[in-house]
Amino acid sequence: MARASNLICKIHRKLDKIEQGLDVYVKSFPLKPDIKGASHTEKHLILLSENKVASHLKEVFNFKFQAHLVLEGVAIRMSFSSGTTYSKKLAMEFSRLLFIVERMDEILKDLNHCLVKKEYLFKLKRFIKFGKKCILFIGRNTK
Repeated sequence: MARASNLICKIHRKLDKIEQGLDVYVKSFPLKPDIKGASHTEKHLILLSENKVASHLKEVFNFKFQAHLVLEGVAIRMSFSSGTTYSKKLAMEFSRLLFIVERMDEILKDLNHCLVKKEYLFKLKRFIKFGKKCILFIGRNTK
């Protein structure tokens, strides 16, 4: 667990640096340049700042970490339970949450497209929304 907390801190520091860099860019250039005449880097920075990518990435990362912990715990719990209706419901929510995490991983593989296209960010937010419902259901039914 100590190794995981170090990894979390490391990723959060990187995301904070990205967020600070985008804030500096937005404050340095308050007027948006014409996107058609902008360089490739400027276009990327404009899209990153408009989509508030750093905050979305923090939310995605936090959810994925939480989901992995829940999946690990549910897998352990299911290994000790029998074929009751309770364990079947738990298995269904487990597979649903696993599906969500796997789809998020697929979207995040191509980070460049994910960061600048709003539809990818929208998909990630929907996955988080439904994943949190799974986590809440699992939390209510495993006490």
